[in-house]
Amino acid sequence: TEHQQDVMVYAYSGNTDQDSLYQGQNVRLIPIKLNIVRRYLKMVRLILNEVSSGSVIIVNGCFWEIAIARHIKKFNYLTKVPGDIVWERARNLNKTQSSVDEYNLEKQFHYKILRYLFTYSLVKSQITTVPSTHLKELCCKWGVSPSRIALIKNSVSTKIFAPDTNVSKIYDFITVCRLVP
Repeated sequence: TEHQQDVMVYAYSGNTDQDSLYQGQNVRLIPIKLNIVRRYLKMVRLILNEVSSGSVIIVNGCFWEIAIARHIKKFNYLTKVPGDIVWERARNLNKTQSSVDEYNLEKQFHYKILRYLFTYSLVKSQITTVPSTHLKELCCKWGVSPSRIALIKNSVSTKIFAPDTNVSKIYDFITVCRLVP
């Protein structure tokens, strides 16, 4: 990087049975085969170790874990919100058929703790980045201060990813996003 900042990435992986470094790089993979409590506690411990070393924390996922770590020790961090992960979990487990907007108007007793931890992690974040105005509006409804939300739209360079002129065109658009129902 420009400032010669070391980067360490912690991620969950289904491709490993034990903690491992990914191809010798600063990527630590935590197996999802661990039970959820043990897995979350391991991530919380790793986050707290990084904070103690003075590292900057950028959270892209692991919202519940950062909320727990932040509750234990006060520190600054940044978050990136790709979507409403509480609604996505409910959808993926067939607990709701509601749209994200309908779901956010409903009383969500089943996922109340998850919503609390997700919201807590965003409210305590110094800056929350979102890729759309819709997600910015949802973050405001969850209690995140508009002054702490940065809208950074997903993008792709059409110059870099321009189709080769020798190849027939199959698609006539490019999208950069997460696909959710």
